[in-house]
Amino acid sequence: MPLTIKGEQDKFKFKVNGDGLPLGKVIKLGGTYWIGCCPLCGHAHELGEQQSGEFEPNCIVKTLQPKVYAEWLKQYPQSAAVKRVMLVSPAD
Repeated sequence: MPLTIKGEQDKFKFKVNGDGLPLGKVIKLGGTYWIGCCPLCGHAHELGEQQSGEFEPNCIVKTLQPKVYAEWLKQYPQSAAVKRVMLVSPAD
């Protein structure tokens, strides 16, 4: 089941870097790094130790909850065209 962090999803703004990669804000929960709201699907993704650079999320919401994913695409259709995000720490 995809993890949704409602507060992060509510604050989300779709932004891209100079290379056209969507920006994924990194947060820390319980000692682990996460994308708080994935620009590609709207859900959280565990990052392990990675805190920066490019990251290819495994957006399981696409297959587990296609209606939820379709709603995300209605809001952010540009997210369907990319497979990777650029991780950004809150200080950036």
